[in-house]
Amino acid sequence: MNINNFCSKDDFKDWMKVPHKVGNFIYATNGHIAIKIKCDDSSIPETEGGNKINSIYDSISGNPLTLKIDFGNLPKNIFEPVYKILEKKKECGKCEGDGRIVCDECGSVYDCPDCEGDGYFGEDIYSDEVIGERIKEKSIVKISNSYYSPRLLTIIANELPEVGLFEYYGEHKIARIIFGSCEVLIMSMLINNYDRNTEIIELKECQ
Repeated sequence: MNINNFCSKDDFKDWMKVPHKVGNFIYATNGHIAIKIKCDDSSIPETEGGNKINSIYDSISGNPLTLKIDFGNLPKNIFEPVYKILEKKKECGKCEGDGRIVCDECGSVYDCPDCEGDGYFGEDIYSDEVIGERIKEKSIVKISNSYYSPRLLTIIANELPEVGLFEYYGEHKIARIIFGSCEVLIMSMLINNYDRNTEIIELKECQ
């Protein structure tokens, strides 16, 4: 397992960019998902960041909805094929693909008049050749009566492709997933944040 995949990639969250240790556990988080792993490696120093993440684990209480979820078998329709590009759309020369222009005199920002704020002309042209797959942009995963980012669930599936005990704490809007001596926390999402074109993909309890 690469615990760094649970860390943040944002520059303004420095303490979230690396794993931390408290006692016999290592922690990591990106602010939306967290992991806690039992580890007896005395060479890893203890850090304050671990206490911050551990406090989230300690704050969870209540009677959770409990399910068994197989993270080694995510629904195939979470992903969509990536096709080879034959010809890329043309970048606007005036705004250099940004879609906006900054006035040299007053500093105000406005849509580029040449491309009407799009930044490009035309559309990419694709072949029928599939070169990979990616997570669907407009999708959200439903587990029982709660909703999750497919990107975060894919992190779990890539690092822990096995059956986990899924506990949803509705009061906290958070789920704890237990894999033996490893625990993952993941924030649920509000379905109201998505438009009507968002595909809802259901992840059911394994038998």
